[in-house]
Amino acid sequence: MIIKDSFANAFIPWLAPHYENIIVIDPRHFDGSAIDVINEYESADLIFLDTALISEVSEYIEQLTAALGTRQEGGGE
Repeated sequence: MIIKDSFANAFIPWLAPHYENIIVIDPRHFDGSAIDVINEYESADLIFLDTALISEVSEYIEQLTAALGTRQEGGGE
């Protein structure tokens, strides 16, 4: 399973020969639970492919946190 932003789109084809199935989740366009998808497909590998600066985009972090069913601790300031 790959959790990614748009920067990963160019990399994913390089993974295709090495995996039977690849599940891709972009938190910006996903309203479900990534944990449920992991359990449903019995994903053995989890890869986060994001641009290095994405951690500074609070809206993306909120979407990722929601997809993973977690919550942020503290203010992160």
